[in-house]
Amino acid sequence: MEALVSRKRTLPLVSAMDAKLLKRIDKYRDEFARLPLTSTMKRAMRESYFLHVYHTVAIEGNTLTLGQTRSILESGVAVAGKSILEHNEVIGMDAALRYLNQSLLLMNEITVDDILEMHRRVLGNANPIDAGRIRTTQVFVGRFTPIAPEYVREQLDELVDWLNDPSTMEMSPVERAAIAHYKLFYIGSSETCVGGSCADHELESEDSEQVQP
Repeated sequence: MEALVSRKRTLPLVSAMDAKLLKRIDKYRDEFARLPLTSTMKRAMRESYFLHVYHTVAIEGNTLTLGQTRSILESGVAVAGKSILEHNEVIGMDAALRYLNQSLLLMNEITVDDILEMHRRVLGNANPIDAGRIRTTQVFVGRFTPIAPEYVREQLDELVDWLNDPSTMEMSPVERAAIAHYKLFYIGSSETCVGGSCADHELESEDSEQVQP
């Protein structure tokens, strides 16, 4: 009860802080969009891509360094002393982002099949049996227990309906991305990477200029 009272009391302050931060993000985004796409800028964006792949798989426990991640994506050469699984996680995330940049951003709406396709690409090499399929078993994330498998499809349908709703599209892409990421974690999408890819879709839908290695 005390927590609910505190939440009600602090909600206006939190909302004001969020609005201020989102306005600042929009300002930086607009400033970035006005920068000329020089060779230096392309190199910086390419490095940002490597950083994104590196951090996304690292949060799942992947121990490859940024340099090793870059090497795998640029040369395709295996890194000595690292597991095949860790290599496949990097390759899968790269495949999902390429699919996202080349296909999903051209679509007006996202579907459950699109989410499963991202799932298939993220896990295709690391876990081909479950990749691209709605889970049929109970999973656990630390001390958190996601919803039972029989409710996954229903929750995915609700998420897609929400993402495609016109009122949702009026929200900040940062807010949409955060909610989409949280929702997929709540559903239990097998990998944080899948939720991250879906969040990327919401962020990148505001800007079609993409750079890949």
